[in-house]
Amino acid sequence: MTAATNFSRGTDLRAALPLGWGFHHATYQPGHGLRLNGRPYAGTTRRLADMLRPPGGPYFLDVPALHQAVRTGDNPVMYDAYRDILPQRPACTDAEIGEGWSADLVIYPAGVLATGEPIRSTGHWNGANQLEIFQTLAGRNLMIVSGWRPDGSRYLYQHTSGPGDLVVVPFGAWHLTYVLDAPTAVFNIYADRLRPARGPSSRAAGKDSQFKYGRRDPLRIAMRNRDGGLCLEGPDLTPWGRPQPCDGIPHWLSHNLGPEKSLCELYITRSVGLLEQLMTAADTAWKNQDWPFG
Repeated sequence: MTAATNFSRGTDLRAALPLGWGFHHATYQPGHGLRLNGRPYAGTTRRLADMLRPPGGPYFLDVPALHQAVRTGDNPVMYDAYRDILPQRPACTDAEIGEGWSADLVIYPAGVLATGEPIRSTGHWNGANQLEIFQTLAGRNLMIVSGWRPDGSRYLYQHTSGPGDLVVVPFGAWHLTYVLDAPTAVFNIYADRLRPARGPSSRAAGKDSQFKYGRRDPLRIAMRNRDGGLCLEGPDLTPWGRPQPCDGIPHWLSHNLGPEKSLCELYITRSVGLLEQLMTAADTAWKNQDWPFG
């Protein structure tokens, strides 16, 4: 792992933001947030103490040690989330189906917790109908993804991402992101399967943080620095096994990316019909068990 960038002085992200946003200049600084074209953009800051509040907290290797660290003033920013950073896009040509695609940006600072765990996301289970796609814009991170295939078999994989790399989180999966090199900026889009609306959508349910992060117990897997290297630990490695490496993306996604391989460009420029085809192709491949591992 290479040395992390010192993020406390502010970091210029303009080279990392893909073309098409209309943002000529973007900077981020912990405590001050994101500025786009010189103007502040409102986000939500999540600190370690926020993650430690029950119920439905994430799994950490040593929660008492982290509580003690917070009590002594070690309460770092874990990430700043900028939800709906771009306008929603329709999911399909039938306005009665689905709530549409949404786009977020999450920025992670550098840092290591008192337990040796790197700065990370909260980690959570997506809704059963939710498809989510991530693209790293700056820095480097490791995402752990797990869940069950349509036939009931388990999968657990990890994906190390640098600028431009994409990760697809399948329907209903659990996922957790760790920072390897900061600053780390990750853009993501998500939508539900195309179906007549019944009950709250994943987007609506996700606005309730207690539900989003507490709907199911997290996998008891975490990463920390041990003997100079990063390793995964936790009791759920026994039933789930070690994560498989996964560095590629499904054909249904690569086929729909433009020459710039930009997820943002796909989100902004594709017609509603093509976005509908994208979700249909993902759903078909999932039911055929062609991904995440065929």
